[in-house]
Amino acid sequence: MTKRSFSTTLQLIADLLNFDNNQETLANHLSNHTIDWDTVVIVASRHLMLPALYCRLKAKNLLPLIPEDLAFYLEEITSINRGRNEILLKEVLEISEILKKEQINHVFIKGVALIAGNTFHDPAERMIGDIDILVAHDQIHTAFDLLTDQGYTNTVTSNIERDNHRHLPRQVSEKQYGAIELHNEVL
Repeated sequence: MTKRSFSTTLQLIADLLNFDNNQETLANHLSNHTIDWDTVVIVASRHLMLPALYCRLKAKNLLPLIPEDLAFYLEEITSINRGRNEILLKEVLEISEILKKEQINHVFIKGVALIAGNTFHDPAERMIGDIDILVAHDQIHTAFDLLTDQGYTNTVTSNIERDNHRHLPRQVSEKQYGAIELHNEVL
């Protein structure tokens, strides 16, 4: 892929995702230009944006202007993501109750917070990689141990070693869907 085609693809994705873009302008562009949809899918997928892309195309009534098999594929990915997010939200409530019971000061951040706060018209629009929780500095290790006791016994460390890393190793449970990252700092 050339720099120009990559740049063109990024611009198209940005235009489609933009809430303020003119639907008529986009419809004209999609109708009158050859779009490399394979590249659009690859780039959007790398950035975990396929469900968002589908939701914006649907909201802008542009789905009839893309290949039918692509519309079906994007709808399926979005449906799967919606189901996954619903499961993750249930887990968030369970985790919150566990932490509250032990008086652990916490707040959910990043993707799961956006979905729980109904930021999106469709909860499928945001892909969530894990459940991020900001925990008070003096309680983070207690929270980590508490979640370990709840079955989040497997940990995954980052390939990047940093001084003052902003979160503990990712905790994974064989019985739960979402991995957990406990943060002691937002940035």
